[in-house]
Amino acid sequence: MTHSKLLLAICLLLPAASQAAIQSRAISKIREESVMDALKLPVRERQKALAEMPDAAYDSLLTISNDQNRMMSMRWRALTSAALLRKQKAVPDLLKASKSEEWFMRNAALLGLSEFSAEQALNVGRRLVKDPALVVRSAAVDVLLKHGGQRERELLWSEIDAAYNKRSGRSLWIRGQIAKGLASQPRDGELALFSNLLKEKEEEIQIASVQGLEKLTKVKLGDAGVSRPRLVQMWRNYFNRPASELR
Repeated sequence: MTHSKLLLAICLLLPAASQAAIQSRAISKIREESVMDALKLPVRERQKALAEMPDAAYDSLLTISNDQNRMMSMRWRALTSAALLRKQKAVPDLLKASKSEEWFMRNAALLGLSEFSAEQALNVGRRLVKDPALVVRSAAVDVLLKHGGQRERELLWSEIDAAYNKRSGRSLWIRGQIAKGLASQPRDGELALFSNLLKEKEEEIQIASVQGLEKLTKVKLGDAGVSRPRLVQMWRNYFNRPASELR
């Protein structure tokens, strides 16, 4: 006999008040088990299954996401699924989770918000881009690049030089992520910023620097076969020329 069936059987032997309490817990347990089964499905099937459940499924998702005895991956999946299920109505719970002591809960909250509330995602993203957890900072970078404007670009430019995005004198991969994202759509006034990235040692950052400079200056240096180190040096030489020669 399953745990839920045993609870229902015991209910029949108790006074009405106790029966109601145990019956409620039994129903909640059955619902939670159904939600857990849905969480094991691929994303599309999962959301379809959850959408067909009663509204109380949302409460079960939150219960699962906050259950420290469950696997981290299942808790993360429960919170992101709760966000997609309730959308704007989930904002208060997601904002609370964005301040969790557990990094994956902060990550899930931010990703959930980014699906339906750009404004709230940006508010949280501006805070979490400085998060102690690199994975959380990376998710915040994606949100700021996707939904942000000039304010967020200025923040990301400062984050490239943040000490916590480097280790032992070397870049963590988030610096390349930021540089690549900024270079995809460079803005007027960022020429000096991209030219400064030519001084970096990491290949991904150098490539992003060149891409940004090419788009801003409309200048193409070298041919298709030129090596990256040579191309970077050509751009360094380009900016070392007298200002009157720059175009």
